[in-house]
Amino acid sequence: ESVLMDGEVGPGVYTANYTVNDGCGNYSYDEVLVTVVDAKDPTPYVTDELVTEIMASGETLVVEAADFDIASFDNCTDVSLSFSADINHTDTVFTCDNLGPNTLEIWVTDAYGNQDYAIVTLTVQDNLNTCNSNQLTVAGVLNTEAGEGIEGAMVEVNGGAYTQSSMTDGSFEFALPFGGDYTVAPILDTDVANGVSTLDMVLINQHILGLNDLDSPYQMIAADANNSNSISTLDLVVIRMVILQMADAFPNNTSWRFVDADHVFVDPANPWDFPEVINYNDLEVNKLETDFIGVKIGDVNGSAQANFMSPAENRSGNSFELKTMDKQVSAGDEVRVTLQSDARISGMQFTLEHNGLEYKGMEAGLMGAEHIASHESALTFSWNEFELKDLSGEDLVTLIFEAKSAVQLSESMVITSSMTKAEGYTEQGIESVDLVFENNKSIANVLYQNVPNPFDEQTVVNFRLNKAGKAQILITDVDGKLIQEIEGTYQQGLNSVELDRIQKAGVYYYQLNTEGYTATKKLIKI
Repeated sequence: ESVLMDGEVGPGVYTANYTVNDGCGNYSYDEVLVTVVDAKDPTPYVTDELVTEIMASGETLVVEAADFDIASFDNCTDVSLSFSADINHTDTVFTCDNLGPNTLEIWVTDAYGNQDYAIVTLTVQDNLNTCNSNQLTVAGVLNTEAGEGIEGAMVEVNGGAYTQSSMTDGSFEFALPFGGDYTVAPILDTDVANGVSTLDMVLINQHILGLNDLDSPYQMIAADANNSNSISTLDLVVIRMVILQMADAFPNNTSWRFVDADHVFVDPANPWDFPEVINYNDLEVNKLETDFIGVKIGDVNGSAQANFMSPAENRSGNSFELKTMDKQVSAGDEVRVTLQSDARISGMQFTLEHNGLEYKGMEAGLMGAEHIASHESALTFSWNEFELKDLSGEDLVTLIFEAKSAVQLSESMVITSSMTKAEGYTEQGIESVDLVFENNKSIANVLYQNVPNPFDEQTVVNFRLNKAGKAQILITDVDGKLIQEIEGTYQQGLNSVELDRIQKAGVYYYQLNTEGYTATKKLIKI
């Protein structure tokens, strides 16, 4: 018998010998031709925008398709990049006629002709006026109140006559004809849940009750989630729906709002009338400070990731426990799971994944129906008070399930961040959340997504072990080549490992191996 294993042979035609034996020592064999083909398209991993400039030495500019490449890859072979399906179309000439944004296709081709492509933008500028185009520069930066650049916002001039996506540092730049009238407006309406957490609800609730006012007009704009020019419990309702993954947008609002950075709020306690565009009439000089302050709606504590390089949210490194009882259940059983805790806490949120159990409803404790949302095989939770509360002796909620098969609760339920991030707010700060089964004190093994991801210099992998012991982390590239191996003995509960030895940009995988548990996730080096 001959067996062709993945990775042992490349595409081609191979002869395989097959032998059959019976119990009496007789045998027969045959030869067959096996054709191995590479039918998988390569993966384009390219930057979606480049900005370049016509140089003083000439009015033409040659751009290579490879200039856009970050780490395009294929499962079998090296790849080549081109501007079209023609693999020889590797460069393109741009002239003064191409000033401004140009939409291009970057094609990636492997050695066997498989192809895929991505759409990118090349913005050609003439800052040195080489083209004698009589153009002026309008440029600026989009920053958060804390000074972080806001990446990926679409900056429009005159309603889309000119467009550009802000860079990682929040910068943008346009070459516009002399003497025109222009309106500059940033727009960013994606990833509504970015930076939005139950902690924001705690802070907004304190503001509503007059216990702790929000510090700045930008925080107040962020708190007005429903764009009603006021802050009320209705804003808390729509923010909770986003946290629970019940809504993917705020009503009558966008994910981000932008304020002219030169705007002075006459009454910071009533900041609702603010300019979201900057106008220039009869443009006669360069405008290099067309700056805006970006406000992530729903995020009053400034935790939103504004760009790839934004720092991860600061956590205390501690965790608090939610407790329930473990038991074996049979198919068809009604299963009642009561969650309790001894923590002193002002709020919490998490995802409870349940396998082999069908959610039927709940009985309210401190949590009511408005604090829980049901999804396929998971429940999302968001609950808060306006101050720290001792949960000892209180039932948070009783969840009612029907068992679809015979399961052990401790093996079928786990708290994760797969939908709503698992975290709670104590005197020590932001803590992780563990689900502990009282009669066996077990917690689930969990491998978390690395933070930040994508990353540049280094990233951190967090994982949780149900008991102290040995664990191994393997880092491999997309071809399965081992890049790094980390072994050690780790404590029960939350553990962290820093990765800083990945040198080349690209897509990688990290795998956690420990007794009875293996899990794998993807990371991206930029």
